[in-house]
Amino acid sequence: GLDVTAPVAGVFAVMGNQPLVATDMIQMLGRYRNAARRDVYIKPLHKEQPLDWLDLHAITLEQHAATRRAADFEQHGLGRLDSRQEAIARLDAQLKAAADQQRVDLVSYFAALARREGFTLAFHNGRDQDVYQAIRATADQLEEERKARTLAAAPVDRDDYRRHEMAGTVTPEIVAGYRRWKIEDTAGLEITDGLYDDLHSPRQRAALRRFADLFQDMARLQDRDRQEAAEQVMLYARGHYTTARQLVEAGLKAVWGENWLEGAKAELTETAIVERFGPFMRKHLDAIKRTVDRRPDLSEAPLAVFRRFLAFVGVKLGRRRVCEDYERFWLYFLDGAHLEKWQRYARARLAHLARQEAAATNAERGDFLREGGNDSRAARDLPDLLPLDAFKPPQWARAGAG
Repeated sequence: GLDVTAPVAGVFAVMGNQPLVATDMIQMLGRYRNAARRDVYIKPLHKEQPLDWLDLHAITLEQHAATRRAADFEQHGLGRLDSRQEAIARLDAQLKAAADQQRVDLVSYFAALARREGFTLAFHNGRDQDVYQAIRATADQLEEERKARTLAAAPVDRDDYRRHEMAGTVTPEIVAGYRRWKIEDTAGLEITDGLYDDLHSPRQRAALRRFADLFQDMARLQDRDRQEAAEQVMLYARGHYTTARQLVEAGLKAVWGENWLEGAKAELTETAIVERFGPFMRKHLDAIKRTVDRRPDLSEAPLAVFRRFLAFVGVKLGRRRVCEDYERFWLYFLDGAHLEKWQRYARARLAHLARQEAAATNAERGDFLREGGNDSRAARDLPDLLPLDAFKPPQWARAGAG
């Protein structure tokens, strides 16, 4: 790790509450050994008492068991967890529980650790509006610089980035190129201002991948789950693609029926959503918690759970206020403009995956590309919103396909 002994005027840190915890923050502040002063802003966080590590471990094992059943592990010679996997899963649960415990009252925990390390503390009201606005303005400026650097950078794929890491040659330009590659590789499109805005964060990219999985053939998702099991991927890093698809698809259909993509045209009251989603939520609440919501402090009101359920696949819930018989209430619907854009991204992603599969297997997949993605194993139910020849794949993808 980094350890700087040269004298410095000060260390100034702005700490978020995710993913850092108090012990991480203290370690980062202490890397500059001879600082004249240290100033830190911590975004306060107060959480309800977190889950015990045994509960977290049980959730992980339940999720693995559900995936094992859904992907027919036993039929493909994939047995139960070995002792190494289970031991690592237990350790992971213990570390997560310890981190969650710190987040119950992050500022107080940080202050106690800092005093134990010998620091003398002076507090300033971090809720001061001037402080907040200055931090917000700096964050916005940094994001604009990050965006400009990413749009201008040459793509750097995962293998090249890892080689730079091993060689110690990572530069800001390399980091920006890797960020660009991750965006382009997720969507199968050449980067634009809008694509960056929609997919620059890991959370956004994960949501698009899950949304595209809704239109993959289930057998492909089962293959991916079985491959992760065969390769002994750690439990905490597995995708659980089959069960996530089954859960999300069933929840969407519970509210909007089989043709749930028409949800942008159907407006529902909160009462109607609760009546449709509530029974599904109560029946599958444990599965929802281990797949979508692992935080025990979040609301379990059906509409709140449904919003997070949609966010899991990047779908937005729109609303408008109406007045009937002197009574005001909200009507809810799927955000049509965003849903259409998300479907286009999904089609581009599936076409990109088909190109990658063809390149990897040297198989002729021309029919998939010529027929607009209507392959028997992918994109079966995704509307033809945009012809595939209108997509502009990344330059590196086009060169690879040739």
